[in-house]
Amino acid sequence: MIVTVRPTTDGSPANEDCQSASLNTTTGAAPTNGGGAATVDATLSGPVAGHFDQPVKGARYACGTPSFPDLFTVNDVEGTVGGSPYTLQVTVNNFTGSGKQTGNVVITLVPGTDISHSYSSLAESPTVVMTDKRSGTFDGNLRQGLDTTGPAIHVRGTFHC
Repeated sequence: MIVTVRPTTDGSPANEDCQSASLNTTTGAAPTNGGGAATVDATLSGPVAGHFDQPVKGARYACGTPSFPDLFTVNDVEGTVGGSPYTLQVTVNNFTGSGKQTGNVVITLVPGTDISHSYSSLAESPTVVMTDKRSGTFDGNLRQGLDTTGPAIHVRGTFHC
């Protein structure tokens, strides 16, 4: 699972490298396209600390399995932490549909639009537990770049498509 939290200060799409996808009625993926509230509740502690406030669907929002049945994503959820804007992305590769996900799970936090200073969980695998095919919890530590010894941001939360 990949969770990306990245600030956007200029209103541009938060995750330029992700592609929008359409609703997949077979797998229950939520529709894409921005606008409206997103059901994500997350709290961060460490170098970036606070509640992920006012989550909304960004321009490239997708939730569920819009492209592949074994790739779950909560993509392009915009909010603020401590008054600074961020974007959240959650992706589970080798998605099994329910319970603890043991596939590729990553969480990322990007300050502003500066990807070079992003935080991710690449050094440590976070925990993701799916309640059903549309909702669950995530919990993990993020470090800047590929640093395995720097200060960690701990992120914990829930989501629902």
